[in-house]
Amino acid sequence: MILQSTFTSVSCFAWGFGVPPVLCAHPFRNDRVLERAMYPVLIVHGSADEIIPVNHGRRLHELTKGSVYHEHAGDGHNDFPRDRERHEREVIEFLDTNGLLERAE
Repeated sequence: MILQSTFTSVSCFAWGFGVPPVLCAHPFRNDRVLERAMYPVLIVHGSADEIIPVNHGRRLHELTKGSVYHEHAGDGHNDFPRDRERHEREVIEFLDTNGLLERAE
């Protein structure tokens, strides 16, 4: 699983915009799902994300046993990734390390 610039849950994310968690009919609890994940997880986030604060990505990494986390300094939400080549290398390395990249022979 690859998660890019995502939130721990909609209710936590919404609270930052003044929406009480009780009003979130579908909280999408990424935090609860990932703490039980039994598959490879890559989490990437920009440190300057103005929509979903970077602490969401950091928290998901803390909760997800064995996850890989890459934080891109200065990247926001809508300009992520500014360094596309770096991002592609990170994704390819993650896929290759976990045997998910099929190599042509």
